[in-house]
Amino acid sequence: MNADKNDQKKLIRTSYSKDISVDFDNKNITVIGWIVSMRKQGKIYFMMLYDSTGPLQIIIKKGVSPDDIFAQAETLKEHSSIAVRGTIKKNEKAPNSVELHPEEISVLSTANKIPPFSLYGGQLPNIDKRLDIRAIDLRRPSAQSIMKLRAKTLQLIRNFYIDKDYLEVNTPKIIATATEGGSALFPMLYYDKEAFLTQSPQLFKEQLVLPFEKVFEIAYAYRAEKSRTLHHISEFISVDMEQAFIDYKDVLKIIEESLIYLKDDLLQSSSEHLD
Repeated sequence: MNADKNDQKKLIRTSYSKDISVDFDNKNITVIGWIVSMRKQGKIYFMMLYDSTGPLQIIIKKGVSPDDIFAQAETLKEHSSIAVRGTIKKNEKAPNSVELHPEEISVLSTANKIPPFSLYGGQLPNIDKRLDIRAIDLRRPSAQSIMKLRAKTLQLIRNFYIDKDYLEVNTPKIIATATEGGSALFPMLYYDKEAFLTQSPQLFKEQLVLPFEKVFEIAYAYRAEKSRTLHHISEFISVDMEQAFIDYKDVLKIIEESLIYLKDDLLQSSSEHLD
């Protein structure tokens, strides 16, 4: 994307899409985002703008919108980044029952190429093609939901153990020998010595419970195990807990409690991402 210096003008965001409701009726705001669709019907342009929180419909109507805005609409391209200042109006047919009538549009960057697939419907290409433009691919609502659920889940796991007085620790990821048997290691050169990427924090956790009794870690681990499926990865996030003076039944109870805690909170706080 290239920035159009002639069109650039500093506009400061006042609102995100998710916060704009019918209570904003007749309120002047500024939003920033990406054009995901641009449709002309007669003398009206229907633009859908997305930011990181969701969509906002923008209406540009000849004879109602400023003439320069209507003329500018003819030059706007999908996937370009823009800042828009205007007035919110109620419209039950629009997302969140509101639409924005622009008074000023600043083009922040113009898309030179359009993605070879639709981000908001239709059949997706194979993963290799999507990874070529992964930053754009992640604008898809379903992809965004997965990433937001992932972030929320890690936050909840962290909160669960902290609330139960576990100490969060960070163990070394470059190690001299294996910490677990039965899994292959990724070798690497650590200056002039051979080293490996850790496949588990197990040995470090066992030592840390001696002074702290209850510890947990959320971190990457690595296993050089080949697989024929797309669902196996050699780099993954591991959630590990360790506690002194308990047996396997206590561990199972803690894991069960954590899963119930995760399920209950996600259903309540993130239901819109679970569809």
